[in-house]
Amino acid sequence: MHLQDNRTGWVPLQNLYAKNDNITDLVGGNNDAEEDLKQSPRVINTPNQLLYVARQGLRFQIFDTVLWNDLYECALELSGDFQPRQWVQLVHIFKRIKVKHRGLLDLATRELLYHLDRLSLEDLSKLALSFAWHGYCHSDMFSRIAEVVTTRLRREKMHEVPDVAKIDDADATDPGSTGKEPQKNSALSKITSYTHLLGAFSKCEVAHKELFEAVAADLVDQIRSKEMLIPPGFLSKIFASYARFGYRHVTLFDALSKEMVTAKIPTEQLASIQKMMKALDYENDIMLNIFAYRLGNAVQGSENQ
Repeated sequence: MHLQDNRTGWVPLQNLYAKNDNITDLVGGNNDAEEDLKQSPRVINTPNQLLYVARQGLRFQIFDTVLWNDLYECALELSGDFQPRQWVQLVHIFKRIKVKHRGLLDLATRELLYHLDRLSLEDLSKLALSFAWHGYCHSDMFSRIAEVVTTRLRREKMHEVPDVAKIDDADATDPGSTGKEPQKNSALSKITSYTHLLGAFSKCEVAHKELFEAVAADLVDQIRSKEMLIPPGFLSKIFASYARFGYRHVTLFDALSKEMVTAKIPTEQLASIQKMMKALDYENDIMLNIFAYRLGNAVQGSENQ
């Protein structure tokens, strides 16, 4: 089976590894030796090769633990060659394939803990999200992630250092473009990262107040800039992350409430938001009207049925 075959089914593990085009030369044309070499494990020599195999495993949905244990062993051997972002990519692939491996998380923590400042906001959020999904709530790692994010936000406020993930929009934009599309994409990326980051800290029960305050301030700026509308699913997730710790951030909640006027939030999520607001002893006219209209109609509709 070739990798180009997109049919559903199991793919032999050896198909995921880069094949040697010079097998015949290496074995001197001996058919038996050639067959033995084809059946022998492929060798991964670089982090990029390892990530390629991991992505193929994800693509073909290979759940065989032999493959993922093999990749961990290779990562252990090649740990000195990894760049910080490559660790994030590998851990995130393990999350997406839903393979839990404590050894990989221990290794990534050891290699990344003092190099987190080299990661973008998106990578930091993916790292936190992956750790939270595994239930690997490493206190030092989450504290360092929070420290990097809050320090970076303070510097951005003082116009010192931009996020390392940012690019020059002028270079990325066509001459005839208004430049709004890159700004919109940047805003969406930032809001997505914040949503994942807050959700990870909430799931791991890490109530880092400084992080939540700093992110709230930037979220309010993003919302008020009107660069884009926050996806409906994110609105409820952000609200839930703050409510998880009983953190009533009125300015942020007011801004989120205005976004909810036009957002198509499912009735179940809206009812959940209503309960969270009551628990936080927070309300405003916008949300009261939304609850009365949406949830009132939902109750009336169910009664009519």
